Amino acid sequence: MRIILVDDQVDKASSIVSPLKARHGNAVEIVHVSNAVDARKRMREHRFDIALIDVNLPESLGDPPSPDSGFDLLDMLKVDNKVTLPDEIVFVTAQEELQHEAVAKATSRGASLHFHTAEGNGWIDILVGRVGYIIDRGKRHRTPVVDVAIITALSTPELDAVLKLNFGWVQHMVPGDPTHYYLGKTKAGSRELNLVAACAPRKGMPMSAALSAKVAQIFKPKVLAMVGICAGVRGKVNLGDIIVADPTWDWGSGKHVQGTDPLPVFRAAPYQSALRGDVAAIVQAECRDARLCAAVSAEWNGLVPAGRLALHIGPMASGASVLAHDGAIAPIAEGHREVIGVEMEAYAVMAAAELCSATPLVIKSVCDFADSEKSDGWQAYAAFTSATFLAELLPKLAAADIC
Repeated sequence: MRIILVDDQVDKASSIVSPLKARHGNAVEIVHVSNAVDARKRMREHRFDIALIDVNLPESLGDPPSPDSGFDLLDMLKVDNKVTLPDEIVFVTAQEELQHEAVAKATSRGASLHFHTAEGNGWIDILVGRVGYIIDRGKRHRTPVVDVAIITALSTPELDAVLKLNFGWVQHMVPGDPTHYYLGKTKAGSRELNLVAACAPRKGMPMSAALSAKVAQIFKPKVLAMVGICAGVRGKVNLGDIIVADPTWDWGSGKHVQGTDPLPVFRAAPYQSALRGDVAAIVQAECRDARLCAAVSAEWNGLVPAGRLALHIGPMASGASVLAHDGAIAPIAEGHREVIGVEMEAYAVMAAAELCSATPLVIKSVCDFADSEKSDGWQAYAAFTSATFLAELLPKLAAADIC
């Protein structure tokens, strides 16, 4: 935790700092400044958990101490929108003759006031204990910041495949949040990446958008990735093939109008969300190099579809409906003739990442062709190839400083 001590008397400051450091060591960072101007500057630059402020302070370096300047400093901080106010304010004074007036002024500002004397300072012991409590509370409730967040739409087989990755997953709960999160770590060259994984409660864009935004706000990932299964366009991709979505869009976005005959006409008007250029370049390089796909294939022990596992980067359409009849993809392909994948969440994840300043990445593998032959037979394999490819890709993303 971080504490700022604003006091121009070195001996008094030392008598406060020494017991804090003796009890809590490096768990506390204490910044000592001697005047109001420097305090305000530091508090604009950093967030502090506790501010210890002498009541009788110099306004700036070289000025004499001014009565009540500590209270004036707090009043100024409260109206400075560049300052994040500390959780706790503690005033300190050695002027016992001003006890009643000073206590009233501190209390009216929502702060406590303590008198520092040469004879005894039991309040410092209380402060040391209070700091220890705040540190312990922070350890219990602190949410770690991660490098990569992994979202899935289905628990089985998608999240199952992610949790089988050798990342040392441990379950993590956030107070007041019903979602079950899983924290993991993996080596990426000389770096260690921190990860979090979570599954939406239901498939579809609304739930994936909500979960993605929530994860981005709680864990602050650099990369927000989604893995899982999708339908492929027959003749362009094969069962099990990995697709990195670029771009994605909502294929149901548009307008239904009256046509020239009595039949209505749908006029598509999608907004497309593209993959970041440097991420796309890394994936395109892997499309030309079969070694990563070979590494993914080597880790699967079950049956595989005919043909060699391949990686594609290309357009992936998202929609609210499950497609399972011959010709279902044809209207979508009319809106983008190069579409190679269709599913129900990718666009939502890309949009959420964009709003939350994270780098989006959607990797899904083909489990069917959205036609009358649709079945669940290759879902586990497709979930495995997408999750494992992400794991193999992470070191390359880390080397490029993307995560």
